[in-house]
Amino acid sequence: SKSGGTRLVPDDDDPSFPHRYGVRLVRGGTIVEIRDEKGTVLTDAFALTSNDGENSKTEGTKRIIKVALDPVQYSIDMKNKISYGSMNLVVRRQGRENSFKSLLETTRGLLSGTDAVHRVLPVWLQSILLGHGSPSAANYRSTGMQDYATKTVGVADPDAFLDYGDTFLDEAHLRESFVGGSDIGSIRVDDCDGIAKEAPQRRRNYKIRFLKQVDGENMIEATSYERDESQSKGNPIRFTPKQVEAI
Repeated sequence: SKSGGTRLVPDDDDPSFPHRYGVRLVRGGTIVEIRDEKGTVLTDAFALTSNDGENSKTEGTKRIIKVALDPVQYSIDMKNKISYGSMNLVVRRQGRENSFKSLLETTRGLLSGTDAVHRVLPVWLQSILLGHGSPSAANYRSTGMQDYATKTVGVADPDAFLDYGDTFLDEAHLRESFVGGSDIGSIRVDDCDGIAKEAPQRRRNYKIRFLKQVDGENMIEATSYERDESQSKGNPIRFTPKQVEAI
């Protein structure tokens, strides 16, 4: 967002964040178990249910978290005499975006039993997914991706409308998915068949394209069209901006 002409930088992208908050070490782990002060396992749905079927109350505000650490990193830290007892903060990513482990397992499953990576992964994704390239190179707005789209048969032109289908639950969802973008200047939504005004309660599908402006910012142009509700109820998930960007 912008305030007084100053562009605010998210903490994730701010290199001064560790210094400002006193962060010295960051280690990753998988949460195995969470207990309350009484020792009740909060991650076990059966343990939280009493005999009469009612949910049991948790004790206190403190939580005991058991995590599975990376054994290789742990071994290195022990050799360097880094004390894990000095770590006093646990940060969990937003659940809907915390997909690293599942993506890694899916990728491993795709590569399992194949003789070559190119059989299961497109050329433009191989170096990024395998850790050799820059993640920004796979972004749909990067020069390389736009050049790939322009020259590859069957891939939509960068300036063409892309059909997002039932990705967005409504127009408000569409706008909130892009309004926080640092280079998004404006968003325009058109009702191409005129039905949205007559029946605003009906679910709509959207096609979107990104137009580069003279000032360097992008304008998003979206058109809505009526969806066939006889085939399915449609996507029920209100995707986050990060998930929409991935789509």
